Amino acid sequence: MKRMKNFTFLLLSLFTGFFVMAQETIPAVFSNIYYDQENKLYHQFEGKNYYKIDNSTTLTLAHLQGNPEANAEGIEFDFNDPKLAGTLYYGLINFQDSKHPTPVWYKVTSEITKGKAYINILHRLSGRYDMTSWKESGGGALGYRVANNKGELLYDGIIGFRYDEDKGFNIATTITEGPFINLLESDGVTISFDTNHSVKVEIIVNEKVYESKEKSNHHEIQISGLQPATTYTYKINYKDG
Repeated sequence: MKRMKNFTFLLLSLFTGFFVMAQETIPAVFSNIYYDQENKLYHQFEGKNYYKIDNSTTLTLAHLQGNPEANAEGIEFDFNDPKLAGTLYYGLINFQDSKHPTPVWYKVTSEITKGKAYINILHRLSGRYDMTSWKESGGGALGYRVANNKGELLYDGIIGFRYDEDKGFNIATTITEGPFINLLESDGVTISFDTNHSVKVEIIVNEKVYESKEKSNHHEIQISGLQPATTYTYKINYKDG
């Protein structure tokens, strides 16, 4: 099965700059902030020391994508943090419905318990709730949102799936991040995006094909020969492994 995505961009002149500053010592303008003998940072106020809180977490971007695995009836998510509790919102995406399709959120959510959640697509998103005809076409796309038990939104993702009545569900090759238009130049851009599977990709702009050199999960394709202030439509093709 070959998947194809359509996107449009307007080529403009753009300059983006940033810098990263590393500071090992505390600037003199910051009063009452010190390091103790164990090199721990603290703020002193009215004779009391208030130490920096360690906000380290195992919830990296890769973990929040949930490492989706398919089975006979749906998709399992493992966020690799047994302390994570919250809610997984989800809904089917109809890419033919609008220019900028978004998930139609299902009325029932999935509980995240001990860092894991499950979406039963077969029972909850079929029949009257299958507005994308995934059963007839043999696949579809699911949007999902991860929220903790405080209601804070942690991640907004998408995953494609294939379906066979005899074999059940399988995870399809999906663009999980992007595509993004980067490094704008007078006659070109770089299009970058991530896929959940390691695949080769191609981008078609005005019938010209730009291909990746090898399989990868992260893709950066340089597009050249463009005209300034011109709108281009491009397609991303990849084989669904």
